[in-house]
Amino acid sequence: MLLSGFLAISGWAQETEEAGAPVEPELRSLGAGWWTYFEGPRADIEPRVQSFLEGIGPEIAELEPLNQAAAESLLKAVGESFTAYLKLLDDPEPAGEEPPPAEESYSVDDLLELGRLSREADAEAAAARGEADRAREILAEVSRRRDAAFDAYVDSEAGDARWLAGLRLVRARISQAISARRLQLLTVRLERAQAHADATTRRLGLALERLEASVEASDLEKLQAQIAAREEELEKAREELRSAELAASVLDLDTPQGRAKGRLEQQNLLQARIRLALAEVALAQAQAMRWWTALESDETVDLSMLEKDALSWSELERRIEAEKPEWRLETENELLAVQSADRGDLDKASRTLLDQRLTTARDTLARVGNLDEAESDLKLLRDAVDKGLARNTGRIESWFTALSVQAKALWLRAAGLTDVTLFSVGETPVTGGDILRVIIILALAILWSRGIRHAISLVAERGHPGAQASFYTVRRLYHYTIMIVAIFIALSSIGLDFSN
Repeated sequence: MLLSGFLAISGWAQETEEAGAPVEPELRSLGAGWWTYFEGPRADIEPRVQSFLEGIGPEIAELEPLNQAAAESLLKAVGESFTAYLKLLDDPEPAGEEPPPAEESYSVDDLLELGRLSREADAEAAAARGEADRAREILAEVSRRRDAAFDAYVDSEAGDARWLAGLRLVRARISQAISARRLQLLTVRLERAQAHADATTRRLGLALERLEASVEASDLEKLQAQIAAREEELEKAREELRSAELAASVLDLDTPQGRAKGRLEQQNLLQARIRLALAEVALAQAQAMRWWTALESDETVDLSMLEKDALSWSELERRIEAEKPEWRLETENELLAVQSADRGDLDKASRTLLDQRLTTARDTLARVGNLDEAESDLKLLRDAVDKGLARNTGRIESWFTALSVQAKALWLRAAGLTDVTLFSVGETPVTGGDILRVIIILALAILWSRGIRHAISLVAERGHPGAQASFYTVRRLYHYTIMIVAIFIALSSIGLDFSN
């Protein structure tokens, strides 16, 4: 075995040729550069592949009868792999896309269209990155199989075993070449898709810089009417949400069909929440358009009202971003449950209900996607308002306004954390506000205790020197009493019962 391994490795270490055309590899003695025979332009590789495959046919007839069937199967697989490899060599490298040409000025519609193109370019780049990563993983796995085939070839005995191991090695090496070629094409696609996404993002920034509007007096009236219409749609969405909450609260969960109906109503409730979020974002977009148009028309702008609306937009985006992952996860779980359900034992009514759940879940996912796009458009409009504010009031004043909005948004987020349940003690939920209240009570108790102890120390200094030990004991007793009472008050304030 050692001698055969040494001879095989020596054969791999030798050059197959010094000059001229590559030599067709022999399965029983594959040299180090045998794969170079199948490298090069398609016009050169195809006749070599044909010659190699035709030369294997007579060699199969020389094998033992028990090995001929395995050889035929291997040869068929090798032929199919070579066909796929040659086809991949014909595939041209993907061409890159160019963003729309730069314009001297852009309207809001142009800005939103560029935003849509930018999102599509980013999504395409992300998809290309995912495919390239998967192709890289496949290539690593195929390369491991090729290494295993090489080890098996080196360890094989001379004769039919060596010949079959050589053919398996050829098949493994073709698979590696196919995976490498696919990765090459996908890497080029990724690079060009990412370049297109970056160029589109830069063009979007240019559109923000060159955003202009020809504003007429009627435009402000139309936008105000649009805000009123959006407010009516928002109120309608709130009514639909209340109806969905009522329908989801009255359910029969004692039967399978009742539980399925409950899942459908829960999905309808989730969809009503998403419709409400869409209506809120649509109203915010109309408000942002109104403010931007007012800034462009040199109308006197109430900065306090603008700051209030901007703060509401920021809080809306934060809330939706916090809830959206849960909406998407819940809908995907519902979709998976419906798609994996066994319909064989269901009656007609149950199958109809299952179809309704499937349709509702798919529609809900589509609405979540619409919400993503609406949020992106709102962010662009907010940027446009910031640009208009900077031109209208000056960069310093607009910067202070933006800073004020951000500070208030951070304060609202911090205040919102006080309502978040951190843990529960028995049946009593403990929120961030409860913890803050406990800390404040204990801090006040410590200050009170320190003040009383300081007063006792002053009395002790004016009293008899021999009573210092007694005054020290009194100070400690006051401190422990105050802290124990403060702890009971603090824990009672968060709902714990110490009446017993």
